[in-house]
Amino acid sequence: MKKIIETPPIWFIALTLILGAACLGVSPLFVRISEVDPASSAFWRSFLALPFILILIKSINIKTELKSDKLNYFYLALPGIFLGIDHAAWHHGIMLTSIANSTLFASMAPVFVVIYSYILFSTKITKKFFVGLIASVIGAVLLLYNSLEFSIQNLFGDFWSILAGAFYAAYLLSTGILRDKNLNIYIIFFVGTFFSAVTLLVIVLFANETFLPNSFSGWLVVFCLAFISQFIGIGLITWALGKVKTGLASLTLMSEPVTAAFLAWLILGEYLSALQFFGGIIILFGIIYAQSSSELKQ
Repeated sequence: MKKIIETPPIWFIALTLILGAACLGVSPLFVRISEVDPASSAFWRSFLALPFILILIKSINIKTELKSDKLNYFYLALPGIFLGIDHAAWHHGIMLTSIANSTLFASMAPVFVVIYSYILFSTKITKKFFVGLIASVIGAVLLLYNSLEFSIQNLFGDFWSILAGAFYAAYLLSTGILRDKNLNIYIIFFVGTFFSAVTLLVIVLFANETFLPNSFSGWLVVFCLAFISQFIGIGLITWALGKVKTGLASLTLMSEPVTAAFLAWLILGEYLSALQFFGGIIILFGIIYAQSSSELKQ
């Protein structure tokens, strides 16, 4: 088992990413039933995960010195800032639209990864990518059809969810850059979660939200959000980012909407119409096709 963890085969990494995505897919349920407001639940999600990450680092005897050649330590904070904004935007989106909508749009991160790579690193993108992107846009229109026709509030939720996907892509890319600087992936995870909590605390201070749960069950919800979605979910994904390229990691995260949609149907009774279901399928196809067919060439 130790050998698999140290030099994992691609199937093990893929399973790890899928499990991490499934843990993220559970988070909309916790956000919906939380006693605190969206940004506050996002803060507790990051803050309560910090002790578990420290225990993990100590248990596997990771050196905590931040040593890396040619690393501007200011950039250590960027993944956490991006992740904090992602959490705040997504949690607001979850409360303003359906769980299926919010998860699907937040999961457009792979498209943003490719776009950022093109803009920032002069990446050449194949024509097949544009086909996938167009398919994703068509799917988004179909999925949004009911929201646009019946509820402006849903439209705002969809916007926040797309914004979350954009910032999650920035988190993945900035984490990949730190990884390429040979910084320990667990240290990146801890520092990123810490600055995520700091960013979210600033947002909460200006948001005038309900901050503290008022019952044991309320605390249990934010604890589960922190342990399952942040510590296990983000932790597994961050570990995998230390083994594979960012593009492959973001592609595998497309399993997240499946988990969220299933839980929304099973527990909250959020049924998808035939048109919305078809739109969701097209979005997933477009994202997967775009990412899998795009070779990033400097």
